[in-house]
Amino acid sequence: MSSDGINFEKRSDPVIFPTEDYEIPGGCEDPRIVKIEDKFVLTYTGYDGKVARLCLAISDDLINWEKLGPVFKGESWTKSGAIVPEKINGKYYMYYGDTNIYLATSENLTDWKISLAPVLEKRIIN
Repeated sequence: MSSDGINFEKRSDPVIFPTEDYEIPGGCEDPRIVKIEDKFVLTYTGYDGKVARLCLAISDDLINWEKLGPVFKGESWTKSGAIVPEKINGKYYMYYGDTNIYLATSENLTDWKISLAPVLEKRIIN
C-alpha cells in the first residue's frame, strides 16, 4: 500500500496467487495494472508448468481480485499484456507477446479479438 505513490508498504500475503488449474504449479507472474473508469484491470501470466497463458483479473480496490481466466481461449503460449487505458474508436487495445508483439482489441475488456500479424517482430542480427 502507498499513500503517496512513492513509498510502499509490503503486504504479508500476495493479492494474486495461484488458485486455478492454468496457474498451478507454475504460478502467477508478469503483472500489469491499468485503471479504466472505476475499475483496476490486471493482466498477468498464469503458468501451469507447461504453458504460459495471458490472464485477466479485475478489482475495485487493488486488494480483492476477481479472476476472469485466460484472455484468449484455445490459444497457446501468450504473455505480457498491456492494455491502453482509454478506448480508441470504440475499442480497447492491448499489446501482448513474448518474442513478437501482437495487438488485440475488445469492446468490453473481456472478449478479445487478436491480430494475426505481429505489430513488432524480433530483430534478427546477422
